[in-house]
Amino acid sequence: MLRDATTAAAETRGTNSILYTVEIDFSDSNLTNTPEKIRELVLTSTDNITHINTLICSAATLTPMVPTLSITAADLRKCFEINTIAPLMTFQALWPLLQAAEGPKKFIMLSSSVASIGAMEPFVGSAYAMSKVSMNWATRSFHEQIVGKNGDGEGLVSVVVHPGWSSTEMGVTAAGDWKVEVKDVMEGGHMVTVDQSVQGVVMIVDGATRERMGEVPYRRQRLEDGSTMVMGRGAGCRIINT
Repeated sequence: MLRDATTAAAETRGTNSILYTVEIDFSDSNLTNTPEKIRELVLTSTDNITHINTLICSAATLTPMVPTLSITAADLRKCFEINTIAPLMTFQALWPLLQAAEGPKKFIMLSSSVASIGAMEPFVGSAYAMSKVSMNWATRSFHEQIVGKNGDGEGLVSVVVHPGWSSTEMGVTAAGDWKVEVKDVMEGGHMVTVDQSVQGVVMIVDGATRERMGEVPYRRQRLEDGSTMVMGRGAGCRIINT
């Protein structure tokens, strides 16, 4: 939804599905300050859809992976604008459409294990990680705050998922910043293909409930701070609960 509208996007369309693309410029404060305008853009570009069952936010940006001492204010602003403000405003804008859906309402925020505080890894995460930590908190807060009337089970299922270190353009860029060879991390099982990543994410989305927070029987283990569900070390996904 947040990518440039192109005909090439139609190639990702599944059987018996309709794909709409909506261009939204989140650097435009007129939009981010008024989520209702975002909703209007979505509605007018999608034949006025009436509800949303599952909202998945995956768009993100990556600035150079440098030590925290070297992070610039400009990189922080860029990452927070795209990685934190954009998905938060998108959720606020589309929440009425989630409310209109029958059955479970799910919000899935794709994040990264580098945004874990209690299980911080020996890699520099830079402004990217800081902005993801912020959105992780917001996503978890939705799960705790939107619980439905009288505990009737109609609350929101809100889950943060690390889709694995996948071989996307961003994943390859991070490997370069960390000075590791993509071939080596792929062969070592630390990086996964996009198809493997998608399969893992779909498993989590399908299995996510308010009680289970998306836990599925797939080689999982929880890190000490309870913030990250590791779905295999390199293969699969991680669920970040806080």
